[in-house]
Amino acid sequence: MDRRALIADAGEAIVTDDADAAAAVLAGERGPIADALRAFAAYWSADYAACAHFARRSYADAVDSQQRALALAVTLWAQAAGGTGSASAEVEAAPAVVAELHGDEEVSVLARGFIADGALMMGRLDVAQAVAPAPEDTSCWRDSALEVPLRGVPVRVAAFAGRIERARAQLAGLQDAGRRHRLPAWPLACEAMVAATAGDTSAARQCVDALLALGLDETSFAGRGALMLAAYGAAATGDESAAAALARRAGGHRDLSLLACADRAMAVDLLVADAITRGDERAVVRSELLLAELDRTAEVTLPTLLRTRARILLHRGDAADAALVAEASAELAGAAQRRLEHGDARIIAARALLHADLPAAARLLRDEVRAADAAGEHALRVRAARVLSAARRRLPPPQTAWAALSPRECEVLDLLRAGHGEDAIAGRLHLERSTVHRHLTRAMSAFGTSGRVALLWAAGATGERRPLPELTSRQRAVTELMSTGLTNAAIADVLGVSAKAVEAHLAQAMLRCEVPTRLALAHRWLLRE
Repeated sequence: MDRRALIADAGEAIVTDDADAAAAVLAGERGPIADALRAFAAYWSADYAACAHFARRSYADAVDSQQRALALAVTLWAQAAGGTGSASAEVEAAPAVVAELHGDEEVSVLARGFIADGALMMGRLDVAQAVAPAPEDTSCWRDSALEVPLRGVPVRVAAFAGRIERARAQLAGLQDAGRRHRLPAWPLACEAMVAATAGDTSAARQCVDALLALGLDETSFAGRGALMLAAYGAAATGDESAAAALARRAGGHRDLSLLACADRAMAVDLLVADAITRGDERAVVRSELLLAELDRTAEVTLPTLLRTRARILLHRGDAADAALVAEASAELAGAAQRRLEHGDARIIAARALLHADLPAAARLLRDEVRAADAAGEHALRVRAARVLSAARRRLPPPQTAWAALSPRECEVLDLLRAGHGEDAIAGRLHLERSTVHRHLTRAMSAFGTSGRVALLWAAGATGERRPLPELTSRQRAVTELMSTGLTNAAIADVLGVSAKAVEAHLAQAMLRCEVPTRLALAHRWLLRE
């Protein structure tokens, strides 16, 4: 049987979970291509020992570029399953192996997709992005069910790298392939993850519900992979309970042994996060035992393991070490272009810093959210906002807030930013005060704030910077918190004083700064030298 036909027939059987048909196709076939397909079939059914065996044999016998590429792909899968380091010689060699591909274009495209998949499973988003075929190139497998996993590779690579808009653009081709080949699980799982990460919680939940209604088989790679993608999506929206439940099901057993090493580490992280939220210390300890086993594996899991350690340290009150470990996790994830994991680690680092260094925590989250917004990863903003709300702080609004306003609304907001109250704005623009109020209410909605002071803080004050008159330390603290839009009661809660004391401090600050209102005081504070 020629190379393309062998891959098409065996691959079709494997991805449609027909193990008997795959075995019949491969019976009597010899050589590195057949062994690579045997490794593929073994990985699909979670027989990782057999996958490693056939991958070694395929790698040893490969003589041409396509044979070497397919052997490399299944070798990466075997390494990902066993936890071999992400700095392995094979994963580092992947771009060079892909560059040497020639011959049948269809086989070369498949090999590139499988290598990218292996690099993705090893947490090497940098390599996966470098070698993955373009979505349109995978159309050469349109007549085979192999098109579905191949179409899924660039979507998953883009999503895990935090390129959400790109992932969204590529979903249509994957969904079309899923419909034509009657394989809906992979498209639904990818859509759930992309929607959740983009902040579309409702769409993500609908996809997960539809996915679970399919009755997935956790013993197949498609079933496990779909459940784990859905778990990642649930985690992105902050639904830790749903994420943990999906990860448990994907793992198949209490030890999560059906999962390859990187997914097992992610599943443990999800279980720990859920146990901490529920206050289930016994579940935290059980997850730590799984974590200890993974600690003995190599770099493929290290960013995830460090992030989980940071969660546990923070849970047990060691905020200083938690911040350090979380930053180490973020650094490793960033180096491998694992954007989603980088954001998760930064959230934990900020939580650890909140009480010791609130300004540093706020800066860290603002920077992370700015990068996430630019990539379309809007779910991170929601989780970061929750962290800051515990310290009575807010995130700056997304840059799209201004685009949601009409020219007149922008004009009204610009006058507020310059320090003018509603009466002054009405006079300058010859509007009714109620009209100004309506425009400012619309601006508050766009910026996600309540109150004029909070809107001023979110949109930014404009004008000349001037030094403040001398204020007491308490007056400065109260004024700073008020300028973020907090109420007197909220300020009192943060500072541990009474609301009446807050009111008195603000009155004295306004007197010393010679301003008549809280809005004017906030404007002076925000433009202080």
